[in-house]
Amino acid sequence: MIKLNIQQQMAVQSNTRITYVDAGAGTGKTTTLIARVIECIKLGVKPWNIVVLAFNNKIVEELKKKFTEELGIKRAEKINIYTIHGYARKILANKVFIKKELFDEDIFETFVRKSWSKFKKINKLKGKNPKDTKDETSFVISMVSKCRENNSNVKDYDEKYRLFYKEFQKELKQTGAYDFARLLKVAKNKLPQSTEPLYVFVDEFQDTSEARFNFIKKLVGDTNYLFTVGDENQQILEWSGIKNINTEKLKKYYKQELSIYKLEYSYRLTPQLAEISNKLLSVMPNGTTKRLIGINNAKSVFDIKKFNDAKKEENWCINYIKDLIRKDVKPQNIGVLYRNENIINQAILNTKVHLSTIHKAKGLEFDYVILLGLEEGVFPYKNSNIEEELRVLYVGITRPKKSLIITYLHNCYRNKTYVKGSRFLRYIT
Repeated sequence: MIKLNIQQQMAVQSNTRITYVDAGAGTGKTTTLIARVIECIKLGVKPWNIVVLAFNNKIVEELKKKFTEELGIKRAEKINIYTIHGYARKILANKVFIKKELFDEDIFETFVRKSWSKFKKINKLKGKNPKDTKDETSFVISMVSKCRENNSNVKDYDEKYRLFYKEFQKELKQTGAYDFARLLKVAKNKLPQSTEPLYVFVDEFQDTSEARFNFIKKLVGDTNYLFTVGDENQQILEWSGIKNINTEKLKKYYKQELSIYKLEYSYRLTPQLAEISNKLLSVMPNGTTKRLIGINNAKSVFDIKKFNDAKKEENWCINYIKDLIRKDVKPQNIGVLYRNENIINQAILNTKVHLSTIHKAKGLEFDYVILLGLEEGVFPYKNSNIEEELRVLYVGITRPKKSLIITYLHNCYRNKTYVKGSRFLRYIT
């Protein structure tokens, strides 16, 4: 039996065709989605008419496990639980349509390299030197990936890259092979017809690209149901072509039949840590009205430590971790987070705590979090989108359940670069 708070109950009992649950960090969005699925089944919806779309295979497996625990294995197995691309492939496989190769990331990258080399040769384009050629090829691979996910990205590039992308599209189609974007494009025109409505559920909605949103929109159509959960303040995948626009698109496209529910009670955060997060939310450019209410009653710690030497920061970090472990804190309950990997050295790696970039830590939680390197050029990262960098910071500071300590260097060198405290510090102090 899933216990729900009043906000979750209201979302689960939504009686509109389209529902968006705007869920803050640690507020139980996946629990709410699962409860809504169970509610639908109780009301007579057949499990095989339910489609649950998750962001990656790991989440798919976690959802399958949770549904099995709540519904039993027989009913849980009948629910369609896939990644968006996995469900698209299922549709085409059922129609004996997909016989060609499905590109994985490495094969796709190799194909782009060959296509770009051919394009340069035909158009007599040359790099200034081998290093420039290598860098430009990497740039082109990134550009193609972004544009395949969001076609609106094409306009952001110079004419020669736009021309290449147009030629690349033709070449890809001629091969008959499928990358993920083509898979969605073809599958949305081959959707199964049913006399009964589908009930579509989408987890992590903020991470849907333009291509994925168009697929979902076609799947829902004019008669099927859509229940989505997400948090636009945790959209941190712009580097991969996913822009923070689909929540707004959802609101505009389904304006007449959309209900929006907020989840603000954070089971992860203490009142103190929720207040730090709310300070950052108050300066978010999207003008969110959502706030976090920390209901974790643990005694919590928040501190910001300034160092004038990278070695002193490293020594403090190692000693702090050792002290926690001496107090019987398990290493897996300690997270050392950072914006990019070049500020982590071997000594910190040897502590065997959970080390990952903030991007990789999204969705995870720890009792104790150390967030390293809140410095200009490091965090926010140089030449990055400041709005997205704010969202990355928000993800980082909403991971801890008991303690958050942020460190930064000021007026000294990190990796031979002179640094000072980040502009973001004023938002959380």
